[in-house]
Amino acid sequence: MSRDGSRLYSYAQYRADAQARVYVFDTSQAVSGTTDLPILGFIPLADMPSCHYNPSTYAKCDPWIGMAISDDGQTLFLAGDRKFIVLPVPSALASAAADKRTVLRALPR
Repeated sequence: MSRDGSRLYSYAQYRADAQARVYVFDTSQAVSGTTDLPILGFIPLADMPSCHYNPSTYAKCDPWIGMAISDDGQTLFLAGDRKFIVLPVPSALASAAADKRTVLRALPR
């Protein structure tokens, strides 16, 4: 979450061969008539901080990551079982509309 609470950052990686990304949601308003948050876009990652979840190798890796944001809100830090990634937050996000995978909800209902 951004320091001012206006943005929510959510890490996602769908398949072992898919590019990981951080989705950015607008927390200042919900989509009309729902509790869903509007997607502002996403930040593609060049690498993954953790292994990809695979039930056959689950005991050998931890697919969960930790994420933090810098005090100025310009940098995300992602820590996994494989790598630590420093990710600058770009001023222009990649369009989620161009992404064929739709994130329906950032938070459970």
